[in-house]
This record gives sequence, C-alpha cells and structure tokens, in this order.
Amino acid sequence: MKYVTIASALCCAVALSGCASPFKKNRTVFDGWSYKSKLDVSKDDPAQLTVSVAVTAETLAGGREAVRHRANTHCIKQYGRSDVAWEMSPDDENPNIVDGMLVVKGRCLGW
Repeated sequence: MKYVTIASALCCAVALSGCASPFKKNRTVFDGWSYKSKLDVSKDDPAQLTVSVAVTAETLAGGREAVRHRANTHCIKQYGRSDVAWEMSPDDENPNIVDGMLVVKGRCLGW
C-alpha cells in the first residue's frame, strides 16, 4: 500500500510538471526568448490598445512577434477577430523603442 501511494504521488508530480506556471502570465516565447508583454486598453474606447515589451537589438524580431501576439489575443477575446489597424506598427522600419521597450499602438477592428 505504501508503494502505491508513493507511485501515485510520483505520477501526479510528473503529470503536473508540464503545466504552465501561474507566475509566467503574459509571457510568450519567440526565437528562444521569453517576452513579458504589457497591454494597456483605453477606458473610453476598449478597442484602442497599446502593447509594450522589453527588447534589445538581438531580441527585436521576437519582440515584434510578442507584441503582435498580445494584441491579436486581446482583439480575439474582445471582438472575435485578430485584425488590428496599427497606428504604430510592430513592423515599422524604425520601431518605437522607449527606454528599452518596444511600444506599439493600434485599434481592434470589430465585427
């Protein structure tokens, strides 16, 4: 009986080890780098959003994908579509980087 209990506990521990950590909320992995993004939504107009993520020169490509992913996820949850009309696009040739943060602005396109 003792071995059955230990084996059951071990199986549960192994099964749960693959679950996502609750401490890594808002993190996305691109190009092997983990990006924590911040989403700001206008209280007056919830379709208007600003997304920012910390980047360096070597992580810029992944950072662009991380902000796009966060914006698309928000728009899908709120409006059922991933379409975003960008004011400041993640793909701009000269990206908007403020204090080491890639900052983009856009608007979810609704129904």
